[in-house]
Amino acid sequence: MVKTSVAILLLEKQMVMLDGRITENKEESVGRETEFILTHPEYVLFIDEVGCNTLQKSDGHPFSY
Repeated sequence: MVKTSVAILLLEKQMVMLDGRITENKEESVGRETEFILTHPEYVLFIDEVGCNTLQKSDGHPFSY
């Protein structure tokens, strides 16, 4: 993500608030300390393991394609 300019690497781990600002106050922070700040979170895609297939055709949803 750093190579593609979606995130920047910090010199040391920092606590971050929900809006992405760095904070020293642990009560304001969200999650764990991080050494990365997302600059374009809209470009980040998270995918969870679903086995060997991501096809949703037989997932039981009435609007399956």
